[in-house]
Amino acid sequence: MGVGRGKQLYLAAALIFLLIAPAGSTAENTTSAVIEEWSVNVALRDDGTARWTVDVIYRETVSKDEYWVFSEIRNVDIAVDDVPIKCIISQPELGTLISCNNINGRHIRYSFDAMDFVEKMNEKFNTVSYTFSITKFAEKFSLVIKLPLGAVLADKAKLSGTNLRPFEPSFGREGSDGRLIFVTWELVNPKLGEAVSARIIYEPLVGVIDSSLSEIALIGLIAIAILMVFGIFWRLRLRTENILPILNAAERAVVEILMKNKTIDQRDIVRATDFSKAKVSRVLKELESRGIVEVTPKGRTKKIKLSLGKSKPKEEKPEISKEEKELRESLQG
Repeated sequence: MGVGRGKQLYLAAALIFLLIAPAGSTAENTTSAVIEEWSVNVALRDDGTARWTVDVIYRETVSKDEYWVFSEIRNVDIAVDDVPIKCIISQPELGTLISCNNINGRHIRYSFDAMDFVEKMNEKFNTVSYTFSITKFAEKFSLVIKLPLGAVLADKAKLSGTNLRPFEPSFGREGSDGRLIFVTWELVNPKLGEAVSARIIYEPLVGVIDSSLSEIALIGLIAIAILMVFGIFWRLRLRTENILPILNAAERAVVEILMKNKTIDQRDIVRATDFSKAKVSRVLKELESRGIVEVTPKGRTKKIKLSLGKSKPKEEKPEISKEEKELRESLQG
């Protein structure tokens, strides 16, 4: 399906959805079902699919919720307040609809694979084009699209004369977590029906290699590609603040506490977040595996501190007393 035709169908479907569900929520009292935070994280893959993780956090407990996506989806996982649940998945004339009933929770997480999400522009560039419509009353909406490992945004110079940009809308922000490049868009108090028509043009790590290349040339290209990956890794390491958009709500809460404290006891994090001990342990384990925090056991608890972008301090040599200095000089004489 062409990008233009797909966008027209998506907008038509989104309009229908707005008409039948103006509040964007199927909670019993839709007028009060306001979303405190709505975040969409889309991780692109080399095979053309994308893994979506959608977090919808309501101000109050809701009994029902729906989420519609203009794609065929597979491998669906849904959780309410960190508890896995089963929902109804149907396929209307356009897209896929997920309907969850009797959920009685505030935080709904939808995770699924969107099929045929990436389109190939030519032998060099891939593109993603999707309109994310605000179909629910929300105080904050954020969208993060992450490129596949090793992929880079299209160079503006290579797009010269095409009236295209590496990403749109232009208020998006490019960033990196040290491994993957991503683009983030944020809306504060968006209007119902407002949309982020996101488009990204990027270059995969490995392009099409001409079959006439010799074995030596092929090895040279692979070596250059490896050097490019390491170059991107070191060049795009960002401060902790730039990592926040790609963290989920629980991870962000923990990192924000650590940003205010040089070192903190794990028990203090439990008290500050009001999370369970088990949940804090899971969050810290995930952040530690990604190199964002450093966990040091101490007695019956653990000390936690941020480690991203911080170098290990140099050990200071102990100061030598005057008497010891004179003794060493006499021995050397």
